[in-house]
Amino acid sequence: MQRTVVVAGGGISGLTACYHLVRLGAVSKVILLEGSGRLGGWMHTTRTEDGAIFEHGPRGMRPAGLVGKNTLCMISELGLEGDLLPVPRSHPTAKNRYLYVNKSLHKLPTSIGT
Repeated sequence: MQRTVVVAGGGISGLTACYHLVRLGAVSKVILLEGSGRLGGWMHTTRTEDGAIFEHGPRGMRPAGLVGKNTLCMISELGLEGDLLPVPRSHPTAKNRYLYVNKSLHKLPTSIGT
C-alpha cells in the first residue's frame, strides 16, 4: 500500500520528521510544505562585514542520552559532521551567552544562581 505523508513546515522539526519518515521506509512519499522561500525555520546565520557571526534560533545542541545519539547519527548519515563546531564546556563561548533585544546585547546568566 502506498502512503503519502504531508509535513507542514520546513524548520528543524519538519525536516527531521521528513528524514525519519524516509529513513524508516514508513511511507512511500513525503511532501514538505514550507511557506517561506528557505528551509530551516528560525535557524539561520548572519555574518557582518567586520566578521561577527549571529546565530538566529537554536545555536547549539547538547548530544546527551538517546535523543542526542540519534541526532548525532542523523548528522553523520547526512554527511554534516564537518559543519559541527564542537565547543568544550570550559570554553568562554560556552560560558558567555547573549541575547540581542531592542538593538543591544544582553548577557545571560551562566547559572540559576548568577
